[in-house]
Amino acid sequence: MLNDVEESFISHTMKEEPKYSEVFEVKLETKDLNFSVEDGDETIEILKGITSQFYPGSLLALMGPSGAGKTTLLNVLGGYLANGDISGFLADFCFPKMS
Repeated sequence: MLNDVEESFISHTMKEEPKYSEVFEVKLETKDLNFSVEDGDETIEILKGITSQFYPGSLLALMGPSGAGKTTLLNVLGGYLANGDISGFLADFCFPKMS
């Protein structure tokens, strides 16, 4: 016997292939997230001690002055940075969407 979540998931997958966001929700969480780059002999800390939680269906405003690290944070969360040192806790929790 299937529960409601499993039936919903199967009914979505039996039709045309659904978009990932139609079937799953993702929660992002960071704790003491740091990002730094090397510039010659110097280490430049761009992000330091970022702790946050991002919930599905919520609106988030990321604000700050130019050079504050807003784009860098989004790039770290999205896994788009090829060089630099990332440390701390970064996790995404994916679970079936409840409808």
